[in-house]
Parts: sequence; structure tokens; C-alpha cells
Amino acid sequence: MKLSVLLVSYNQVSYIDQCLDGIIDQQFDQEFEIVVADDFSTDGTIEKIIERLEKVEIQYRILESNETLGLGGNYYRGVENCQGEYVAILEGDDYWVDPMRLQKLVRLMDENPSCPMCFNPFSLYYDAEGRLETFKASKVGEVKYFNSETLILYNLIGNLSACVFRRSVLMNYVDFWLIHNITDWFLGIAMGQHGLVAMLNEPMSVYRVRPDGLWSKHSDEERKLLKNKLTLVYDHLLDYQFTRGFYAFRLAANIKFQRDSLSQKLPESAGRILRSTLTQGVIFRFGKLVSKIIPESLIEKNEEILEVFQEG
Repeated sequence: MKLSVLLVSYNQVSYIDQCLDGIIDQQFDQEFEIVVADDFSTDGTIEKIIERLEKVEIQYRILESNETLGLGGNYYRGVENCQGEYVAILEGDDYWVDPMRLQKLVRLMDENPSCPMCFNPFSLYYDAEGRLETFKASKVGEVKYFNSETLILYNLIGNLSACVFRRSVLMNYVDFWLIHNITDWFLGIAMGQHGLVAMLNEPMSVYRVRPDGLWSKHSDEERKLLKNKLTLVYDHLLDYQFTRGFYAFRLAANIKFQRDSLSQKLPESAGRILRSTLTQGVIFRFGKLVSKIIPESLIEKNEEILEVFQEG
């Protein structure tokens, strides 16, 4: 089996048709399967999935569900049941827009045997507003490669539905889903330990931003605090190999938050000047520089914060 498409869903009946269209429309010239990990939906999502898949000539398996497992548990069993050389993830409220997406990304992986995973940029659909924010890519079709340090600092991936993984490497981290609800950010960093992670610079998928989403429901300040927590947890899970990199991200993210907060309080023209002067690139380069020269003892104090988070 060349590829497994892991469809992860939970109470997403309003969106699942568009999600399935993106899979069914794929023009993939090798054998692939759809593995459906539905987390005991009660709104008709799984019934709709079965109804649609029964009408197409694509191999599929519906994983039995008698109770809600939660995000981590559902992902765990989904990945465990994938049989393909590669695993492409699609969450039930996201969708793919390029029928050649899987063909392009699998070809990229085949041509780069040391590449553990690849991803594509994505557009944003703001569900409450009915508005699509299209990703504008320069140098469309260019392939870029990133190591773990770069993925830590810039958090480039952003959405599991934009990813394809080499299953043999992904299985090293499947147990982490049971202990922590790990994200695309963690997986990119972890997979980057096995080789450079590739990005095909074509916006081929859409991430749906919902007011009740696990991430979008939080305020900017709450997101900042959550990211800070994640850096501490991920640093621990990765045996403190990237402590300085995570410190650089925390510092830069905190400066960016303060810049954005201040710019909102200033007159519009002054806020625009502040953002154009103190750009994200400048902020993150500063964070990286400071992380290289700060004494290790100052960074190690963050491990005490980790213990507080784990207790909570």
C-alpha cells in the first residue's frame, strides 16, 4: 500500500462533504486507502462518511467507535491502523483544493528518501464570516527544506491537514498522542531529527477557522501563554535537545505580542510604522541572537515552570 489517507472527524457533519470531495477528487496513480477515525460522532458525521464512500471505488476502512476517545486517543488509533508507506492526514472540517495534491507530495517524498515528511501552505476559511483568505505564494512550485531549529523558531507548518508523513518515521512518535495532544508543530520538530522537512510551495489545502475551534476559540493572550507552555512541554519530550531554540521562540513570541498590543493602542499611522519597523523577521532574528548568548543557567529556570504545568 503506497498511501493511507487518515480522515479524522468528530461532529463535523456540516463540513464533511467538502472534506470528502477533496479526497475523492484526488488523481493519484498508485494504490491508496482511506482510514476513517471518527471519534463517536453523534450528529450524523459517520453516517454521511459511509454513505459517500460506499459510492466510490476507493479502498476504505471505518474504525469501530463505541465511545469518545478524545483527540489524542483518536489520532493514536488512526495512525496505528494506517498501512501505507505514507500517511496523509485530513481533519473533517478542513479540505483539499488541488486534485493533484497527493500525487505531487508523494512524488516529492519518493524523490527524497531521506525526507521524513512534507507539507504545503494553506489558505484560511473563516467560518463565521464565510470568508476565504487565499494564501498568496511567491515562487509557486518551489521546494524548500527546513531543519528542526527553523521549525521551532518560525512554527511554519500550522495544520496537520497540510502534511504527508513517512509512516516508518511517524510511528516513532505515535505513543505521544496518548500522553499529550501533540500538534503539527511538535511533529515537524520531531520528524526533523530524521532528515530535512520539505515544503512544496503550492497552497493546496484550506484550514477552516471556527469560533469554537480548539485553537481559534482562545484570545491572543491565551494563545501566547499556551505556546509558551507548549515550548516547555516539547522541550521536555525532546530531551532538551532544543532548549535554546525554544527559548528563542518564547522571547520572540512575547515581543511580538507586546508589539501588537501596543500598536492597537496607538493612532493607526503610528501603529503601522511600529509594525513595519519591528517586523516579525526582525523580532525572531533578535530572539535567535539572544538565545545564543544568554547563560544556560537563566534558561534552565524554565524547567521549574514545566513542573507547575505538568501538575496542573
